[in-house]
Amino acid sequence: RLRVVTLVKNVGVARGFNTLRRHMSASSRRMVFLNNDIVLQEGWFEAMDREMTEHPDVGVVGARLLYPQTGCIQHAGMLFRPVDSGKTFELFHVAMNNPADSPEVRRPRDYPAVTGALMMTSTELFDRAGGWDDRYWLSCEDTDFCLKVLDWGKRVRYLPAATAWHFGSVTVAGHLSAEDQNLAHLNRRWAKKVFRKWKHFIADPFDPLRAHLKQGRKRALIFGTGSRAERFLPMIHKLGFNLVGFSDNNPARHHGVFHGKPVVTP
Repeated sequence: RLRVVTLVKNVGVARGFNTLRRHMSASSRRMVFLNNDIVLQEGWFEAMDREMTEHPDVGVVGARLLYPQTGCIQHAGMLFRPVDSGKTFELFHVAMNNPADSPEVRRPRDYPAVTGALMMTSTELFDRAGGWDDRYWLSCEDTDFCLKVLDWGKRVRYLPAATAWHFGSVTVAGHLSAEDQNLAHLNRRWAKKVFRKWKHFIADPFDPLRAHLKQGRKRALIFGTGSRAERFLPMIHKLGFNLVGFSDNNPARHHGVFHGKPVVTP
């Protein structure tokens, strides 16, 4: 029941999955994308499969992913955030680092994208898309696929009943240099449609931070020390927070310094 396909070199995430598709049975109905830093919890597959079976208009199902280091939310769906004065966009994880049982993550919900770290779709949709776009390298290929499915009139669904632990970027830590190029390619393909067709999926992830400011909490710890953290730095300062440090999943970065502030464990 299990077949292992070993690639002789690193061809990237998208091309890797596209290669695996060619080794799958022609009668396969479902595809599951699964990162190697995921620890699955019981019942995840049955929940995802049931969601797609009972709701034929659902094209992609994503899971509730928790950081094993903290037990808090790593992924519960993604929304668009406008950048460059609304000319381009990026995606952010909803309720990231919130408690696993937060009200906003307890129920299934539609989003424009879910992470490919644990994702289910149909082989029909994957084949219709021509697989994942291998012009992306290590990021945005899953988002691009979700947006294709959304554009075809299908729903992209976050499902909390499918839960797993996700360590996050353990294998690729320090090797995300193509992230900015990937995001630029994603915007070239989708920015106009995002701002014209999917405005209801645009949000400001900093609204919760503003609520903290109103309550007198003004110290901030930024999760991660990559290119996204670089982009968040001026925003954090502009909001009026006092930055006290950074947290990172990569043990090699712990006890180091980033932008003059300490890097600590989660």
